[in-house]
Amino acid sequence: MDFNILQIALLIFIVFVLLRVLKRFRNNDVTFKEWLLWSLFWLVVLVATFLPQSTDFLAKKIGLETGRGVDLAVYASIPILFYLIFKVIAKLDKIQQNQTKIVRHLAIKNFSEKEKKE
Repeated sequence: MDFNILQIALLIFIVFVLLRVLKRFRNNDVTFKEWLLWSLFWLVVLVATFLPQSTDFLAKKIGLETGRGVDLAVYASIPILFYLIFKVIAKLDKIQQNQTKIVRHLAIKNFSEKEKKE
């Protein structure tokens, strides 16, 4: 079986990402559910890298007229990316709200301490 440069590069990248996800799981930076989801995702990418005809088969089964696996990947990735962007924005908003609460609390505390000294 001949492998091309892209497949080898993707294999190295996928192994790297899987090791990083495992490390984050061991450090309790991600939950088991997140670890499982990311691991499955990258394993699917690995299978699609070395068996591209499997994505064509899946595209035909789902009903894509072109029957091309790359079309399926593009169509599926767009809503997934929008969802992930939504989650990141929501998390950033929550962090900003928490930061605002902390700063307000510290400002009130510092002001109260300053008034007590005077």
